Amino acid sequence: MVRKKLPFTRIAIVPESFFMHEFSIKLDQAIKRGADAIYLRPKNLLHNIPLDEWNRIVKCYSGITWIGGMEYFSLPFIKVIHYKASEENTTLDTLAIYRGKSCHSLEELKKAEAQGYDYTFLSPVFFTSTHPEIQPLGITTFAEWVSQVKIPVFALGGVNLKDIPLLLEAGAYGIAGISCFWEN
Repeated sequence: MVRKKLPFTRIAIVPESFFMHEFSIKLDQAIKRGADAIYLRPKNLLHNIPLDEWNRIVKCYSGITWIGGMEYFSLPFIKVIHYKASEENTTLDTLAIYRGKSCHSLEELKKAEAQGYDYTFLSPVFFTSTHPEIQPLGITTFAEWVSQVKIPVFALGGVNLKDIPLLLEAGAYGIAGISCFWEN
């Protein structure tokens, strides 16, 4: 199955409980663990880091693709807009190079593909401490659903770096995660 080629395959999602003074250290850690894209999710990052500091950070990490939700779209280095499952795209994202969507079902995957998104997150693949109440898909269901769409699908939820070969074999385009990139 031919899928769109994206310039990133390992997305480190910045955790909600993130301490500003650790950002550069943790960013280095995520990149050393193979992250080639950073998804800026916590709103506190946007409001607590001045634009000139953002520009310095981005210049230091020039090989990284920066992803953000709509609240980050005003930052000039954000080239990928990612929508939560409950959000719909808007006309404001027309300057984005890529648009992504979080999905939790086969129907959501098919809808994201039909709406022209460039990639999706499918979650949770495995048990995750961030959403312990949600039943994971498991690798079999993940593979079955991914095989039914042409859009690139990133595995998310309880993913570890050691899972990458298994997930790629199951059809994942790449991985997205929090703990596999940011935690000790």
